Amino acid sequence: MSFFHLYNVDIYLLITRILLCFYPPFNFARIFTFIAAKSGKHMNWHLGMWQAGAGFGWSDLIHDRRGHRSGFSYYVPSPLLLFGYLLIDILIYAASIWYYDNVIFKKKPFYFFLKPCLCCKRRRRLTRYTA
Repeated sequence: MSFFHLYNVDIYLLITRILLCFYPPFNFARIFTFIAAKSGKHMNWHLGMWQAGAGFGWSDLIHDRRGHRSGFSYYVPSPLLLFGYLLIDILIYAASIWYYDNVIFKKKPFYFFLKPCLCCKRRRRLTRYTA
């Protein structure tokens, strides 16, 4: 289950991570903070001063970020993977909008997508009869 980056955590954290993967503002915020941490100013605790970031390039899209802070280890997936999560979110939300539009507003039965579609039926050829 490394798709959701689940290693050794409790069950409620697993559920929370999986649900947040499908919440678009969360993924967008993770992409933004990844870029801001790499390219923005940050405090260098060893030197005791603020330093400019190294910049964010195209090659940084595929690198993930791991580290330890205050006794906890963290892992941030690559921005490209997070962008893929956003694309999956778009597909899920588009499919649910299409489904609910047909069920609620067009008053189709909830199983309408299982029926054979009308456009797939063979059309009868119209023949012209002459009298």
